[in-house]
Amino acid sequence: MRRQLAALRRTTGLGSALMWALAEIDEQPGLRIGDLAERMRIHASTASNLCTRLRHEGLVRTSPAADDRRALCISMTAQGRARLRKAPGPRRGILNVALSQLTAKECRLLVDALAPLLRELGKVGSIDDGHRPLE
Repeated sequence: MRRQLAALRRTTGLGSALMWALAEIDEQPGLRIGDLAERMRIHASTASNLCTRLRHEGLVRTSPAADDRRALCISMTAQGRARLRKAPGPRRGILNVALSQLTAKECRLLVDALAPLLRELGKVGSIDDGHRPLE
């Protein structure tokens, strides 16, 4: 994973979360920030921050939604598409791709195996960061 992340940063100048967000936006032009958060399973404020960073890099642009001027729609720029094409390996990261290949039974076993670790993390501090639990 470290090699893949280093290659990603070296070739695109972006970290994995930014590249994942860029891939989601590329896959669904006009995506709203709330939809991006849902697709990435992150809090809306985190998605907004990612979008702001991508916008400052000139990789995406935002515009008010036609049906709700308060909502922002995100679209790729030509520079964003070019940067995305440079990305090595899976756009959504090695771990995400690997997890998506697990069977339902393997996912249950993984969740059961991680339960003690998650309990201990909960003792150290709150891990409620807006992410949805594994299903």
